[in-house]
Order: sequence, then structure tokens, then C-alpha cells
Amino acid sequence: MIATVRTNRNHGLSLLNGSVYNILIVDDEPLICWSLENSLRKAGYRASSVRSAEQAFDKLNSSKFDLVITDMKLPQHDGFEIATASKQLFPKSVVMMITAYGDELSRRRATESGIDYFVDKPFNLSELVVLVNEILRRKRKGE
Repeated sequence: MIATVRTNRNHGLSLLNGSVYNILIVDDEPLICWSLENSLRKAGYRASSVRSAEQAFDKLNSSKFDLVITDMKLPQHDGFEIATASKQLFPKSVVMMITAYGDELSRRRATESGIDYFVDKPFNLSELVVLVNEILRRKRKGE
């Protein structure tokens, strides 16, 4: 079951159990990539961003990511394909989709593609970082 999320203002930990989590951000909008990457790095994560699905596939094939944050609509490929690739390579990875097109059909397709969290744009950046903290805290407890 997919979790549709509205972020909140509770603060979490950025470093969990001495580990630095590795996060991949995929969005064709440069400002979103830059903002998310910098905010997550400031929170203590190892974050990197790419602006195309092809670059995302290259990154997924060369590094392990604990969390993949992907836009739904990308040129040539989409976030569903990125989610599927991530889950095939790393079944325990968590995938979050961010989108301005959050209709019921997209949510259903997200569930089928293995997407764990679905966040509507626009989103509050600081609240999204808090959500990432909580997601990775849950991930650690589940492993």
C-alpha cells in the first residue's frame, strides 16, 4: 500500500546509528534538484541529483541508494521506470515520487511500480526533509 504524505513540522535525526544514508534525486527542474540536494546535505545525508532518467539509470547501476526521490514526469522516461529499476536493483530501497499530477490513476500506478511515498507539488522543503528523516528512521528499524 502506498503512503500518500502530507509533511509536518516535527524534526527528526539526519544521522541514524552512525550511518550516512545515500539519496538520489531525479527531477528535470534544476531548482528542485539544487534545493533538495543542498537541503538534504545540510541535514547530514549524502545526496546527489540528476536531471534525466538516463543519468538516474547510470547512477543506480553504479551506486547503492537508500532513498530515491523522483519526479513523475520526465523527458523520455518517467519516474515509474526509475522506481522499477531502483526496486529491481535494491529491493530494500525506498522510493518517493514527487509530482504536480497526483490523480488517482497515478497513485494506483505508483503502487504497482513499488513507490513507497507519493508527495504532491508544491511541497514545503523543510517539511520534506523532516519526512525523509522519518522515512529513513523507519527503514533502519525495519532492517
